[in-house]
Amino acid sequence: MNYNETERRGRRLMLLLLGLNLLLRAMPVVNVLRSSLRDIYPAGTLPLVYAGLAVGLLPTAVELWALYRGSWPALALLCISVFIGAGDVVGLFQFGGAAAMSSYAMLSLMVLLGRGGLLAAIFRHEEVNCWWNLQRLRRKRWHLVLEIVLYVLASAASGWFGHLA
Repeated sequence: MNYNETERRGRRLMLLLLGLNLLLRAMPVVNVLRSSLRDIYPAGTLPLVYAGLAVGLLPTAVELWALYRGSWPALALLCISVFIGAGDVVGLFQFGGAAAMSSYAMLSLMVLLGRGGLLAAIFRHEEVNCWWNLQRLRRKRWHLVLEIVLYVLASAASGWFGHLA
């Protein structure tokens, strides 16, 4: 078994899945940008609104970056978000019935499937699992501190900009 080639293929697949997850999380932002923001907000506040929408993606980006680096806490956040997302989707379809078939419900289902696919790849795909475990073994203790600080700062910035917009 060639670990260098396996690691390289696992890294590429992991990057592809992480990019897909970030894109799926950005879809609501793209939908808001496509809507008539110019009618809702005055022209002078549009850059602030755009910045607030982009900053809203920072916690997800930091979480995915930490997952890319082999972080167990990021993997725990991914597992928690998959379980919560599955409960939300089941509840939405259980109590909403046919009326629940909206673009929001379909986007939530796509995000859940993307995160579930990433989780399955980390645990079940041989190349991704090999690469992720090698990344996990290369980690230093201060990497976790850096990831926690960046996640807290990203969440605070997201909350602060979300409050302004």
